Amino acid sequence: MRIRFLLPLFVTAAVISCAAPEQEGTVYGEQLTMTDATLISTILTDPDGYVGERVLVQGTVVEVCEMRGCWLELASDREFETLRVKVEDGVIVFPLSARGHHAVVEGVIERIDLSREQAIEQARHHGAAMKWRKWNNILHRDLGYLCVGLTVVYAVSGVAVNHIADWNPSFVIESRTVPLGSALTGAVGTPEGVRSVLQAVGLPQVFRATFRPGTNRVRIFVEEGVVDVDLAAAEATVEVVRPRPVLREANFLHLNHAKRLWTWLADLYAVALGLLAITGLFVLKGKKGITGRGAWLTGIGVAVPLLFLWLYL
Repeated sequence: MRIRFLLPLFVTAAVISCAAPEQEGTVYGEQLTMTDATLISTILTDPDGYVGERVLVQGTVVEVCEMRGCWLELASDREFETLRVKVEDGVIVFPLSARGHHAVVEGVIERIDLSREQAIEQARHHGAAMKWRKWNNILHRDLGYLCVGLTVVYAVSGVAVNHIADWNPSFVIESRTVPLGSALTGAVGTPEGVRSVLQAVGLPQVFRATFRPGTNRVRIFVEEGVVDVDLAAAEATVEVVRPRPVLREANFLHLNHAKRLWTWLADLYAVALGLLAITGLFVLKGKKGITGRGAWLTGIGVAVPLLFLWLYL
């Protein structure tokens, strides 16, 4: 024999759209007669002590009977607890829109003994209602764990690439001018002359090639950049290109320079982000979920890109 403690509503439940119970809202049944509320956690700690007692309770409506609207569940002040409010069928009909609103309820605590079959049926009904949310939250949690690494990569790279007009996000470009003096010889176009110039500007004496774009200019290609020699001014402009640590690798992945298998992995990551966003809508229920504050935040998140498209397109 399974025993559940239900709170039949003999008088009033006031459902309102904000957290302040003293504000007016929709009234179901008769007017409230009590003013001192009892914590739901207190009742659930010692339910036998409250059987037959008239109490006033309040909390967020987290579930409503989808079939007949004959019961609702209030969230306790203690985590993971709820109290069911039951009325006779047809006397009061609670709307599904009550979920997420604050309710103040007055009624009498009753103990209802359920047969094994009734307990199984009630558990099945409650389980069916909660099963999808359980798996939704599991999927949301595990996708979050799987995506954290790539999310950091894409976030860091995204900020860097967004400002590509102001800097090179993957490489540091250093430029300096060095007077050559005696290092400059008439044979600067020969390997010996090139090595003499490289030694003067402080670079390894290894080069790839040389090129003469003009009578008084010689360009030397080295491993990390180029050296432009101005024979007339007897000076060299050194431009060295070095990769930015971490950022170059992050941008390499983000911009899909790897191609091949990485393309498919990036596609899977995009799908995972979509699922992460969708499942996130239904993690919480009540006034902090998609039927309450979550709806406003979701609307803002959708409106922001649409606003900028309207401004710039």
